[in-house]
Amino acid sequence: MQHNFIINLLDLKRAIIKKVRYKKNFVKIHIELPVREQNCSHCKATTTKIKDYRTQIIKDIPIRFKITLLSYRKRRYQCKECGKTFYEKAHFLPKRARKTTRVTEFIVDRLKTKQSMKDIARM
Repeated sequence: MQHNFIINLLDLKRAIIKKVRYKKNFVKIHIELPVREQNCSHCKATTTKIKDYRTQIIKDIPIRFKITLLSYRKRRYQCKECGKTFYEKAHFLPKRARKTTRVTEFIVDRLKTKQSMKDIARM
């Protein structure tokens, strides 16, 4: 039940929540996406061959006034046609980003108010 609430709260459709850790000053949510067929970014062929995994820490909007971190276990696929490798695409994360689009929208929204940049960075 709690996992469905977190998925809806953070808009992590299709994500699988493995574990949630509550610490004194942060919340860490371990997630991964289900295995599905991917299109090669080089030759556009489809593949399901997984080469390896990499864990990426992503900043998200605060929950209960605590820093929220997503520990995203992303897959690197290998194309069966051309042999090139590529990472799966995550809908909640822009390419090569370390923060979700929600954080960027939150910062832009705060910049519209009369607050100093120092206060916004602290938040």
